Amino acid sequence: MFDFSDLPVVDCHAHPFMPSREKKVYGRRYILSSDRFMKVPEEDVRNTLAYRMILIELARLFQLDKGTPDAEIIKARNELSARDYKSYVEMLFRDAGIVSYLNETGFPIQGERLRPEESSAFEAATENIDVREIIRCEMTCNHIVADADHRLSFKEFMELYRNNIDARIRNGNVAALKTCIGYFSGLEILDPYENDAAVWGCQEFCVNGILNHSLTLSPKTMENWLMASPQLRIG
Repeated sequence: MFDFSDLPVVDCHAHPFMPSREKKVYGRRYILSSDRFMKVPEEDVRNTLAYRMILIELARLFQLDKGTPDAEIIKARNELSARDYKSYVEMLFRDAGIVSYLNETGFPIQGERLRPEESSAFEAATENIDVREIIRCEMTCNHIVADADHRLSFKEFMELYRNNIDARIRNGNVAALKTCIGYFSGLEILDPYENDAAVWGCQEFCVNGILNHSLTLSPKTMENWLMASPQLRIG
């Protein structure tokens, strides 16, 4: 049997986390399907493989006896998390051997955007951890449009988009760009060029928004621009 326990781990796709975004009932975060579409009974949650494995690992970390009731394991976890969230996070990373954490900043995909104090909570909890950014292009676009005080033209939108990406790359902490283009308009990325289709797509998007959830408002040409624009370089 191979033993990988001492190998350093790079978590290559993760999201920011903070106490304010935790589920009220511990364990519901481990549902692979979504409560938005079907409310999974609590008994079913407690009997999923992910839930059982995590409770076993938490009991080991907190040095609790085998057979300790779930409620006591969760209580020990919640008490440390509430008392010293940073120590709790660092304990988990240290135990898993995670040396780098690639943080996709498109979270949350739906619902209220992260507040500044929530982003600060994540940064404080991970200040001793090597965290790199994965820029999610579509969510960057959504935020640009949401923050604009007027309807953006194609030229204005692309300038803001490029400047936003460029500034984050120059900060020196970006590991990758990410897009969901494969989900919606296909993985083939053509040479970008400015034409009526791209301009139309941007105009429609700037009025109606949410690029990655609205296929009719994100034509292929516009997504080519977002992904293959010559101005986007990670150096």
